[in-house]
Amino acid sequence: HPHTVHAVDPQTGQVVGQFAGPGSVGASGALFADLCVVVFTTTKGRVVGLRTCAPAVLWGHTASAPYFAAPVALGGLCVCCTVTGHVVALTAEAGSPVWSLQHGAEIYNEPTVRWLPPPPAD
Repeated sequence: HPHTVHAVDPQTGQVVGQFAGPGSVGASGALFADLCVVVFTTTKGRVVGLRTCAPAVLWGHTASAPYFAAPVALGGLCVCCTVTGHVVALTAEAGSPVWSLQHGAEIYNEPTVRWLPPPPAD
């Protein structure tokens, strides 16, 4: 069912949890394995963070337009784009906005992002 995200145990293939979200989930999620978090978007303008180690909803973020593109994991941030060109970076742990911008054009695919590591300490 396109409205449901399933958590599957990789060792057994058994479904260990599921989340029925608002709207369809039309793209892959962004996995933050070190945090036990997966983030996905919906066609109803929601970004949802789910705990993977013990399946549960951690947080949700609402936009004013649908998401069709997959979110992208970038360090501890999740970068998401709406179809109206709004791009937002959220923390994977809490879904807190870090930055956002309005692109000015429609976006239907996930963003390509470049991560630059911090400079080395002196």
